[in-house]
Parts: sequence; structure tokens; C-alpha cells
Amino acid sequence: MTEDLTPDQREALTILQEEAAELIQGVSKMLRHGPDSVHPDGGQDGLTNEEHSSKEMAQLICMMSVCHATGLFQIPHGDSLARKWMMDKLANLRRYSTIDHAILDQIEL
Repeated sequence: MTEDLTPDQREALTILQEEAAELIQGVSKMLRHGPDSVHPDGGQDGLTNEEHSSKEMAQLICMMSVCHATGLFQIPHGDSLARKWMMDKLANLRRYSTIDHAILDQIEL
């Protein structure tokens, strides 16, 4: 229930949601127009689609940390459940995705 959230948690979740949506939009533009494409009207501060998506990813990661600081979410470390979930995801990527395993092997948890 939303009344179980503090005002700070509610605000942090709202901004987290907005940042996630902005990253989704950026990734969509990379897929549609290419990573090196720049908005024709000079939007996105003249950044390429990849640069803009990187910016949005950084802002999303920041908000994940803010949410954690408000008492929401686990941050992966040591033997945490969140770290296990990340390891499970990597195992599923190795099994079901076409991402080169050498790329997945570079991920440090």
C-alpha cells in the first residue's frame, strides 16, 4: 500500500520510474536510428543516442542508490539476495540469449 511509503520513498520511486522510462526511450531510439545518431533538431543536448542513453542509465543508477538510501531495495554485495538474483540473470543470459559469453564473463559481481 502506498501509505506504507514515506514521502521520501514515494518521491524517490516516482523519479526512479521516470528515469527508467527515459532509458527505455533512449534505447528505443538507439534501435530505431542507431547509436551514433543525433536528434535532427539538436535535442538531447546534441548527444548521440548512445551518449543520451548512457546519461539516462547513470541517472537511473543514481536513483536506485537514492531508493536504497531511503530503505527501499537491496544493493548487491557479498552474499546478498540481490547479488544472487544478478548471478541468476547472468546464468539465464548465458543459457537463453545470443550475447557472446566473453562479454558476459566481463561482468563482475
